[in-house]
Amino acid sequence: VSMIIGMVLYGIIKNRETQKFKIRIRTIFLFFLAVIVFVFLFDYYARVTKRIEDDYGLWENIAIYVGAPILNLDSVFRENIQHSEIFGEKTFNGLYTLLENRLGIEILPIVTMASKASEYRSYRGHTLGNVYTIFNPLIKDFYIVGAMIFTLLLGFVTETFHLEANKRSRSNLSILTMMYIYTAPTIFLSFFANKFAQTVFNADFLHGFLAWIAIIFILKKVKV
Repeated sequence: VSMIIGMVLYGIIKNRETQKFKIRIRTIFLFFLAVIVFVFLFDYYARVTKRIEDDYGLWENIAIYVGAPILNLDSVFRENIQHSEIFGEKTFNGLYTLLENRLGIEILPIVTMASKASEYRSYRGHTLGNVYTIFNPLIKDFYIVGAMIFTLLLGFVTETFHLEANKRSRSNLSILTMMYIYTAPTIFLSFFANKFAQTVFNADFLHGFLAWIAIIFILKKVKV
């Protein structure tokens, strides 16, 4: 999903660059065709991995899958919210894990199998999984006020990436364009989880960021 969203955004940026972005009947047809293919692939994948129930039809399962984060988040508010033991435990989990591996120290609390299993919920016989939207980890880490501040900063950062990517893509490839294409899909997926934090605050992103810098430097120096 992230790859598809990223490709679409890159296509939009390049079309704006050439000032040939026009909506045609063919474009609309391809868009709806892609949506239909995605829906059926989703249904097949979800049934194979047992993410949805075989007793219900395609649209019923999609409704359950899409509605699950809201129901799960509502259940968190109805219960006593258990806040994180350390600052940003869930948001910066990837960074803490990196530090643990590099320094050989224990930072994160031990997570038992029972606590992991308790994250999976059901409602009236429907399996809802363990998705709670972006707000669940933020509220547990930073309380409601902190969650509001985090989302405000998140909006500012992603909008900055968006504006700079559109501005700089008209001249040449830039690191901000790559950052935008890489992080923008996480905003779309925030309905399910804090995908931005999971994507950015980890070792893979840091390694990828250094690789982008190296690739862009080489492309600017070497004429192909």
